[in-house]
Amino acid sequence: MPARHQSPLHREVCRWFKPDSGAYLSHFGRVYLGGCRYVCVRAPLMSGFFSLNFFHHGRKDWRIYPPLAVGPSLVYSSVRVAQRLPVRSLRRLPRG
Repeated sequence: MPARHQSPLHREVCRWFKPDSGAYLSHFGRVYLGGCRYVCVRAPLMSGFFSLNFFHHGRKDWRIYPPLAVGPSLVYSSVRVAQRLPVRSLRRLPRG
């Protein structure tokens, strides 16, 4: 797929997970209501799962740590994904 069709989130996920890793979208939401968005991507391992949360840092910028203004928080809003979505479907997530 040409790089111009990949979303910034998809590019960041591809930096951390190989295409054949079986990585899928586990859940997504906001750190707190009205706060920064995050996406949890999970890949199976022999003894469980490996998960990484990707946080939105503004337009076209996703990273594995929360923005400075957010800081640690125990309050979050999350949506569990009903079916496993492959990593290639991350560019189709709803905006909000």
